[in-house]
Amino acid sequence: LYDLLANLARMFYYERDDYKSASIAAKQAVQLDPAREDAYPLLGFCQLRLQQFAEAVETWKRLVGLDPNKPFHQLNYSSALQTAGRLEEALVPAGEAIRLVPSSQRYYLHRSRILTMLDRYEEAISDYKRIIELFETGTHEPDPAPVQNPRSRAELERSLPAQELARLAVAGLGYAYRKVSKFED
Repeated sequence: LYDLLANLARMFYYERDDYKSASIAAKQAVQLDPAREDAYPLLGFCQLRLQQFAEAVETWKRLVGLDPNKPFHQLNYSSALQTAGRLEEALVPAGEAIRLVPSSQRYYLHRSRILTMLDRYEEAISDYKRIIELFETGTHEPDPAPVQNPRSRAELERSLPAQELARLAVAGLGYAYRKVSKFED
């Protein structure tokens, strides 16, 4: 029954863009077997789409609790906290994702954006520089496969090659430098 509900949730989410029905099916799957991980991400994504931010935070928190060593879970927990406006808290799982995969430009980019939102520009500059360094030295994660018809900015960014992530970092770096220079004047 769990697999049937999880597959139903995926069909509603990916084929019909019916996030409410997908959320219901995924939630039932999670309730049926709370120790299985595969329905949690879909439930969390649905909750974000439905602007159920507090619920999404709890879903991702539970998933991180099941396996704290999966950087994807840490990143999405951080994203849910960020979306819920809990920026300081979002830095913790963002940092954990980086600790787990220090060669991920995406994780540094995510954290640098949170730092920028918090006006912590010097720290953001450090992360932006690290993204560029990873690209220049070729020590970044391999480029992912492109995503056809991405459903969100996050999904699009997950498919960007290292060079594009480095370009985003250069833009962020310029912005952060301008902000820091205004504070120093």
